[in-house]
Amino acid sequence: MNRALRYLHGDVTLDVGLEVDLDSIAGMPSSAKTPVGMAPEQVAHLVHAACSSASDPAGPASAVRYFHLSEGAPRWGAGGGEDGSRTVGKTAAMLVATYIRARTRWWRSQVRSS
Repeated sequence: MNRALRYLHGDVTLDVGLEVDLDSIAGMPSSAKTPVGMAPEQVAHLVHAACSSASDPAGPASAVRYFHLSEGAPRWGAGGGEDGSRTVGKTAAMLVATYIRARTRWWRSQVRSS
C-alpha cells in the first residue's frame, strides 16, 4: 500500500479514485461471494490510509477525489433479502463514513497549513 501511494504521489500529483470491490471482503453478499478475503475492518483501514494524511498536506488524500463501492448483492446474503441488505448496508456505511472522516481530516490539515 505504501509503495503504491508513494508511486501516485511522487513528483506529480495525480487525481485518482478509490475503488473497493465488495467481492474482496470475506463472506460479503456479492456477485462472487467467497469465504476468503479481507475483513471489513481491514478494508476500512486501507480506505483511511489511502485517503488521509494530516501530517503531510501533500500526501495521499490530495489525489483521492472519489470513492466507489461495487459488487454488493444484498439478495445473496445468508437467509436472503433482509440479512443480506443489513450486511451490505452496514459495511457500505462504515466504509463511506471512513472515507468521509479521512477526507475531512485531510481537508482540515490543508486549512491549518495555509
